[in-house]
Amino acid sequence: MDSKLGPKTDLCLQIMSVWHELKLTILRLANENDLTMQQTSLLWSLHQNGSIVMSGLAKRLQCDASNITGIVDRLEMRGLVDRTAVPEDRRAKQLDITPAGREIIDSMLAQLPGGLCFGGVSEGEIESATTIMRRLTPATGEDN
Repeated sequence: MDSKLGPKTDLCLQIMSVWHELKLTILRLANENDLTMQQTSLLWSLHQNGSIVMSGLAKRLQCDASNITGIVDRLEMRGLVDRTAVPEDRRAKQLDITPAGREIIDSMLAQLPGGLCFGGVSEGEIESATTIMRRLTPATGEDN
């Protein structure tokens, strides 16, 4: 890293490098499970946050609600999500991850560390890095 940029910028660049390696691993795992990145993101969000109304999920994933409908249609056909009507608002649909969807995400999560070189990193260093990463992200409750 170029120390002229400063330690915070160096750290950001290193985090971006880690993200790049994780993203490549996620793409590979998504492909192995016949999923797109958007489908994987949707399943991940449901896995982490529980049930959500489709419009809220569109906001969380920063995409148009019409895009969510197509993604959900394909996941629902595969039995990975359930879509149910919201009694208070007949136009709204609530999404839940199914046990099959949860199983896929759990399997993918178990394989994520394989995308990084953890061989020379101690458990203590991993715990310290995790603590630091949690402090660098706002506690918004969304995907943290």
